[in-house]
Amino acid sequence: MSNIWSFPQSVAAMHWEDIPIDKQKTIHRKIQQIVHNIKDNKPHFYLCLKTRIVFMTMRTMHKKGMSANNLDYQYWNEQG
Repeated sequence: MSNIWSFPQSVAAMHWEDIPIDKQKTIHRKIQQIVHNIKDNKPHFYLCLKTRIVFMTMRTMHKKGMSANNLDYQYWNEQG
């Protein structure tokens, strides 16, 4: 098994049958979207808000030349 994928979702239940039907449908729909992306070889699904904010901040800092070292500055300019 080369990759292990996880899906973070709070359910407050010990068994799948204990989860309300509407939440089961939501989970199933989200997992189907992830499976579709995996099959299409698209590695990017979604990131939590904190991670997006941190990376956007770092990206902006590096693009404006406020990086600590030259290697980071070059990487962010090339990779965007």
